[in-house]
Amino acid sequence: MNLERLRTKVRMHFPWYAVLSNILDWSEDPTVKTACTNGIRVRFNPQFMDSLSEPEQLFVVLHEIDHIIRKHPFRRGDRDPRVFNEACDYAINWNLVKQNYPQISMPSQGLLNADFAEMTEYEIYEYLIQNPDQQQPED
Repeated sequence: MNLERLRTKVRMHFPWYAVLSNILDWSEDPTVKTACTNGIRVRFNPQFMDSLSEPEQLFVVLHEIDHIIRKHPFRRGDRDPRVFNEACDYAINWNLVKQNYPQISMPSQGLLNADFAEMTEYEIYEYLIQNPDQQQPED
């Protein structure tokens, strides 16, 4: 994984993401499962990222930036962190897939459910809380 190459690709193909891409602290972190952000830093598991194609890596990068654009790290409130992140992932992934950007491809392990297509992350969260059998199993 080459983070600078990915950052350059974001600048070239997704200028509306580039501003955040330029100011965020990106780093490799083998202690995270895939990738994560706290709104300031974005951490990527290098083994996970290396297992992906470049279009999938770009999807993950845009996905993490989208968490920040939507202010997810700051809007969780007292919601269950795991379920809220899952709901946010569904909303972001649907939006990115719907955009049909030719440069990106959602990794196979990404969360996508057409039933959530017209729902906000907050509506998805409420649905998942009310239907715990629909939640992803904990690792």
